[in-house]
Parts: sequence; C-alpha cells; structure tokens
Amino acid sequence: MASNLVKNTLVVYIEQAITAVSAFAISALLVRFLSESDYGVYRLMGSVLIFALYFSSFGLEMSIARFVPEFLSKEGYRNVNKLMSGALLIRGIGLSLIFLIFVIFGNVIGDLINARVIFDSFLPLIIPYIFFHLINNIIGRALLTGYSQRYIVGYVNIVSKLSMLALVSYLFLSEQGLAEVIGALALITFIEFLIYLPLFLSKILHNIKVSSAPAKIPSLFPAKRVTKYSLYNYLFSTGQIFREYAVDSVMIAYFMSTVEVAFYGIATVIPTFVRKFSPSRLLSGVLLPGLVKQFETGRSYKDISRNYIILQKINLIIMLPVIVILYFFVSELILMVYGEAYNSSVQAARILMGFGILHIASDPFYLISQAIERSNIIFYSTIWGLYNLAANFVLIPRYGIEGAALATGSAALGIFIYFTLVYRYLHHIRLSFPWKALGKVLFNMTPIIISIGVIEYLSISFMWATILILFSSIAYLYLLTDNKVFDQGERELLLSKIKIPILLHFI
Repeated sequence: MASNLVKNTLVVYIEQAITAVSAFAISALLVRFLSESDYGVYRLMGSVLIFALYFSSFGLEMSIARFVPEFLSKEGYRNVNKLMSGALLIRGIGLSLIFLIFVIFGNVIGDLINARVIFDSFLPLIIPYIFFHLINNIIGRALLTGYSQRYIVGYVNIVSKLSMLALVSYLFLSEQGLAEVIGALALITFIEFLIYLPLFLSKILHNIKVSSAPAKIPSLFPAKRVTKYSLYNYLFSTGQIFREYAVDSVMIAYFMSTVEVAFYGIATVIPTFVRKFSPSRLLSGVLLPGLVKQFETGRSYKDISRNYIILQKINLIIMLPVIVILYFFVSELILMVYGEAYNSSVQAARILMGFGILHIASDPFYLISQAIERSNIIFYSTIWGLYNLAANFVLIPRYGIEGAALATGSAALGIFIYFTLVYRYLHHIRLSFPWKALGKVLFNMTPIIISIGVIEYLSISFMWATILILFSSIAYLYLLTDNKVFDQGERELLLSKIKIPILLHFI
C-alpha cells in the first residue's frame, strides 16, 4: 500500500504539472486565434458545461471513490458490482435529463447569458462530449480511485492533455475556429472511453468470479448509506461548482458581455492552476482510500484530527510561498502569456490570489468529511453559493470583474469559518488550524519576502527577478531544514507512509 501511495502521488504531481503547462499553452493559443468575444463564449461555455456535468452527476463519483475501498476491505466484491451497475443506471437517467434540458431550453438559456450561439451552433458537439466525459468519470476515474489505482487515471490524463495540446496547436496553425476546438474536446473524451472500458470490464468480471465463492465476511449492500451519501454529495458538488465555476461567468455575461467573461476567465487561470496543486485537493483521490480504511478499522477521531493537521501543514509549506510569489508576479505572467489586451484582468487575478490561501485551507475539510462519511457537513457549506450569487448582484454592476473576484474570495472566507465552527461546536471534533505552523512558515519565508520587497523597490527586470526569487526559494528550503514545521510524531508517520528518507530534512 505504501508503494502504491508513492506511485499515486508521483504520477498525480507529474500529471498536474503537465496539465498546468498544457492549460497555459492551450489558453494562450486560443487567445491568439480566437477573438475576445469568441474566447469569452468558450469560457462561458466551459462554465455551463461544468455545471451541467455536475448537475447530472447525482454524486456518483464521490460515492464510488468512498465505498469501493470499504467494500474491498470487507471482501464485498458483489457489492462493488452492485454499486457500479446502479451508478451506470442512474448516470443514464442523468444524461437523458441534461440532454432534454439542452434541447428544449437551450435557446432560452443562451438568450439569458447573451450567448445563444452555444446552443444554436455547438450542441451536436457538446452532447457527445458530455456523454463520454460522464461515463468516463464512473468507469474510469472514480472506480480506479476506489481501487487505489489513481496513477492509471494520471497516465490517461497525461496522454489526454498532451493530445489536446497537439490538436489545438494544429487548429491554431490551420486557422480553424471554435467549433473545431469543441470537436477536439469530444474526440479526446471518446479516446479516454476506449481506454477505460476494458479496465472497467476486467474489474467487473474479476469481481463476478471472486464473489461466486462463499464470502468470508458476508455483508448486505448498504443502500441507505450509499443513497444518503450520494444525495448530500450531489447537492454539495453541484452547489460548489455553481459557486466556483459557473456563477461568476454567468453573472458577468448577464450584466456585462462575453468580452468581460474572457477577461475574467484569464484572471481565474493562474489562481485555479495554483489551487489544483493544493496537496489536499490534488491528492484527495490518492489519500481517500487510505483514510477510509483507517477510519473504518479504528473509528478514531484522534487520528482524523492528526491527519487534518498534517494536511494543513503540508498545504502551508508548499502553497503559501507559491501564492505570495505569484500574487506579485501575476501581472507579468498575464502580459507574457496572453498579451496587453488582457491587462485589465490583473486586479481580479490578484484579488483571487489573495483569497487563495483560504480556498486551500478549506480543502482538508472536504477530504476528512468524505473519509468519515459526514457529507451532510459538506452539503450545508453550499449555502455560501447563495451568498456568492447575492454578492455578485451587488458587486458586479459596481466593480465589474473585480466585484466577481471579491464575491468569490469572501465566500471562501465564510466556508473556512463554517467548517471550523461546525466541527468544533456541533460535532465536537477538534480540527484546529495550526497557527503556530503558519508562523514558522512565514518566518522561513523571510528570504522570499525580502526578495519581493527588493524587486518592487528597484523595479528590476523579470529575468533578474526570477533569478532572485529562485535563490530566495532555495534559502526558504534551507530554513525549513532547521526550523521544522512538523513535530517528531508527525514526521515518523509521514515517513512510514511514503518511505522517502530525504524528506526527513524538510519535514
């Protein structure tokens, strides 16, 4: 299991690095060969599609990732197959629902967000993309995550992202349009389906073969638990996606235009990329099976609290320096990658970066809540989506895309406070933020903070600023070896899981 954890972790980080580079390159190419209005339509369509995908998901992915490890630990292979067959049936119903909505009400939705072209011209390409994407989520990503084989998903994602980059590069060179880009997305999801299908069938057939023998630990399928967990996660994930990805773009399109959606889309690229590297979020599929098995075996909230603190400390060590550095360099990155036309995105990007640490600090709560089957806590956090919507009504007409960034950022603060208070006072589980560790990380960041001050004061070139930040980051790592953030027990636990002795110097 430890070797699988290391393999999963390494592959996921390589996958995200390739994904990040590909995303930057793809967005830069799209900005170059699409007009601002068309790029705005592309970003808006992405928001609509993401919400549609989660709206029709019914929380199935989270349930598969949560219950498959539990069933396997109890040799409930028949239950795994029951879960998968039920998930596919419900997924079919969800797909039928979303297709009917798009066909019947597509033009109404398009008129509402000032982008009717999405449903007039691109619906024949959107439908196959949604179909294969949602099927892949079940038979590939969720099932393999439940089997502690997240690294296979990583391999597939790496191939997919590189293939998409190659296709977009070809479209750029051949001066194609938005329809061809959407067609490329649909083609990639179909190729993923062809990869995942044999893997899915092999596991189902293996479970049938194994379950034909008398089970050592007979168990009934926990239909009530699975249904309740799925429902809460469905409502939560739909609300969260609406808050994080859909509501801002839709409201900007409603109050302003698709051009401003394009500007806001660029503003969100770097903060979104940073959050994807949050260890608690990035490694959720890697860590969840182990946390589930640990909790189901001992049902110890003390262990859960310790895991929470470790996750928060890892977040601080890795992500806080990145957020601080990018906050000051975001304008140079936008100018370098996207050009002067998108310079008005800088302030919104900085607002989102400033609130980024709160998003990252909330990620461990989601992972812990899934592991201990407290999906109702996650569900009630979606109330902040309504706050985000209301704040957009007030702030966007007055402050434009910066208002949308303020609404999203302040919602992140509310969510962090909500999780902390609910766990402590309603569920009596003490998940305290490691403030002392935050102080140590800030102290260790002294070279980085001084370097940023020098860069801002002297206005030195981007190249020399990058070199200075690189050396100050090395100094930060050196200080970590002396002013350690983890205590001895936490270090021993981490090393027992990942078995990489060199990390002892930094943790």
